[in-house]
Amino acid sequence: MPMPRFPFPVVLPLALLAFAAAPIASADVPAASRATAWQQEMLEEVNAIRTSRGLGRLRLCRPLGVAAQRYAGTMLRTSIVSHTGPNGSSAGGRIRASGYTYRVHGENIARGPATVAVVVRAWFASPGHRRNLLYPSFRHVGFGHAVGDPSIGEIYWSQSFGAGGRCD
Repeated sequence: MPMPRFPFPVVLPLALLAFAAAPIASADVPAASRATAWQQEMLEEVNAIRTSRGLGRLRLCRPLGVAAQRYAGTMLRTSIVSHTGPNGSSAGGRIRASGYTYRVHGENIARGPATVAVVVRAWFASPGHRRNLLYPSFRHVGFGHAVGDPSIGEIYWSQSFGAGGRCD
């Protein structure tokens, strides 16, 4: 059964803004066996939440990482934080375009938090984002992060979730 769409805000409260982050290049996409330090940290945070609730661990998936990283870059370039891309794209369409053919999918996005820990806590505090983090059918995940001017909150995050597709 496809993941239902949840009407929830994607812009996090201004109180979550922080002012320092290292830029991440758009091409910085995780391979299944290689992750950057921030991607590994995010995977550990997400899996700690899931396993503490009896759910299976997610595995990094390159196509989902491609979808998430591309969309984080798009949000940075356009300053649009929405699950509908500026060209009308949907999370499912972006995930399919990355080469992942899913049974179910989901997406978390955010603007503002400067660290992995802060953005994951914020997502977990939001009912719609939390549903994605805890959706039991998800098996794979990919992450995106793009930074412009952190002093004005130009820090974008994206998570793409899925099950049923192939990861390389």
